[in-house]
Amino acid sequence: MGNLPYFGLGLRNLDSLPTAGGISLAAHVPALLPKSINVRESTLRAVKEEQERGVKRAREEDDHDAGEARKKAASHPGYYKTELCNKWEEQGQCPYGPKCQFAHGIEELRPVLRHPKFKTEICRLVANGYKCPYGHRCHFRHSIEGDDVPVL
Repeated sequence: MGNLPYFGLGLRNLDSLPTAGGISLAAHVPALLPKSINVRESTLRAVKEEQERGVKRAREEDDHDAGEARKKAASHPGYYKTELCNKWEEQGQCPYGPKCQFAHGIEELRPVLRHPKFKTEICRLVANGYKCPYGHRCHFRHSIEGDDVPVL
């Protein structure tokens, strides 16, 4: 990656950062940067490219067991097992088995973690008389109240 100045961290070369379990710590440098540091666009672009390469490598790796899938899902806990699996509901089985991101039964369903402002504003598409392509997954309210009707 060359010499990238990370002021305040004393880092000049991200290639010299240690690895943990084969994962380069260079991908985690932006998380270490204080918010007050002004990072140059070229440096930020280089760091983002390194992150994208790390994400691509992670996607290409094969999960050998369901435990690994659960560990990955734990990094995005907001939607993991919050809806029933369509295949499991329709056919009684799922091709993904325990690696499936959806719940296989009521006992596996988890509560959805939502932002406090979730569905507090009207969906602009619905307000203008259109059908929202997101349906129940839309982050905006679909019920129109008197004061929500747009004035033409």
